Amino acid sequence: MGDLSIVCLREKDIPKLLPLIRRIYPKENSIFKNDNLLLNWVIKSGNYPSAQWYAAKIKDEIVGFTRWYLYDTSEDKILLMLSWTAVKKEYESKYISTKLLNDSYLKVRSYWKKKGLNVAGVWVETDTWNIKARHFYKHFLSSIGFNVKKKIVSNLWGKEGVVFIFGVTKSFLKRQKSLHYPSSF
Repeated sequence: MGDLSIVCLREKDIPKLLPLIRRIYPKENSIFKNDNLLLNWVIKSGNYPSAQWYAAKIKDEIVGFTRWYLYDTSEDKILLMLSWTAVKKEYESKYISTKLLNDSYLKVRSYWKKKGLNVAGVWVETDTWNIKARHFYKHFLSSIGFNVKKKIVSNLWGKEGVVFIFGVTKSFLKRQKSLHYPSSF
């Protein structure tokens, strides 16, 4: 994957992601049966810099994407939400997701650090049935220095459950002795 690059996208680029977004929200299983309605919702869900979209490109082809969202802030700390990560099926298991998340995280972290904000935590959610994604996100958050916990919420979306995976920096935990995960987490 020598030609692989990770690039930041802007709102005008989001329509190029539609085929990959449809991997997450297929027409047959989604309230978003209309592509324009789906794209409108995605675009309105957050704009740069609070939502930062990144694409994995091989030459000029977008083969994957992810979104980092500024979920919350306090003084000099931020909590990020990682969402909507997808890679084209033929590029799965080729470390594209790993490079996409690693490189985009470094860019997002650097952006907010220049604004005087340090990343204190990241959270992500995935479906309970998606064991591969659960392991991937847990490993990814651990690899970038987070203490990782997960919480399964059954029947959140009808019959489907959701897994929330939450990571807090080890240095943040040391400074925040009063911060504890709930016993049920």
